[in-house]
This record gives sequence, C-alpha cells and structure tokens, in this order.
Amino acid sequence: MPISRTRHRIVAFVGILASAFWLASCMFLPNRPLDVPLSMSVRDGSPVYMWCYAPATIVGVLIAYIPDESGQTIFVVDGDGELPMPGPEEFSADDIDSSWVATRETWTREDSEIDEIGLTVEYLLDDDSPRGNFMARFDVSAGGGISGWPEGQWQWPTGEMSTDPCGMPSANR
Repeated sequence: MPISRTRHRIVAFVGILASAFWLASCMFLPNRPLDVPLSMSVRDGSPVYMWCYAPATIVGVLIAYIPDESGQTIFVVDGDGELPMPGPEEFSADDIDSSWVATRETWTREDSEIDEIGLTVEYLLDDDSPRGNFMARFDVSAGGGISGWPEGQWQWPTGEMSTDPCGMPSANR
C-alpha cells in the first residue's frame, strides 16, 4: 500500500506543477484577440468581404452558401491564385478571375434562402511568414438575408453588426 500512495502523491504533484507552469507561461504570451479579421456585407445583391489584417496576398479562397432548410452546403468558389491585399481591402467572388484555378457552382435558389455563408481564406503575409488561414461563418439571416441586407452594415464573424468593417479587435489598422 505505501508504494501506491506514494505514486498517487507523485502524480498529483507533477500534475499541479505542470498546471502551474502552464498558467505562468500564459502570462508571457502576447494578448492576441480571438476574433477573425474578416467581415461581410452585401452590395448590389452580392456578398462582399473585407480583409482587415496585415498586408498580404490571398492565395486560396473557399466561399460556401449554406441554405436554411436543406442544410446542404453549396460551394460558390473554391480556388487557388493570388489576390494582393495591401491593407484593409474589399474582395468578392468576382475577384477570383481566370488567373485562378477555381471551381464555381451556380446558386440556383432564391438568395433569401441562404442562412449562412462560410468563408475560408488562405494567405501569405508580405513579411515572409508561413502560410496562414482564417475561417469565418456569417449569419446572413441576422442581416435580413441577401436581398434585405441593411445598406452600409458589415457583419463580423462574431455576429456583431457594424458600420465599421474593420472595427474588431484583431483588425490591423
């Protein structure tokens, strides 16, 4: 019995020590916001997105419409190419031109039936950092749907609506 009790004490001590080191190390990490520096709006009946991060080149985009009733995902654009983003900059599916290797699907339902839009952006920062990505989902129904989207309103991935497309904490201004 004494060996078993000693093992339990050692395991407990190691667990407490590991937790203490983990908590202490968190104090020295930079305070990085947990939101995603992308936003979405609708202009002339089409979704537009705002890049709110550091200067970069977008090298991959996946845009998916998610209908409200069927739950089936419709990929609108899935492509690889180069789209320079010198700073806060708008882009849309129309910016994925013939120089991109892209797959496009045609949306055949009424735009008002779209419940969410999923957006994945792969990018290369201009400072030669490794390739990164951001993923966001936008609740289109919260903005009144594509056809009823309030003019000048942007939605952040957190769901918050704003007239400032890059007002989220993670935006690079």
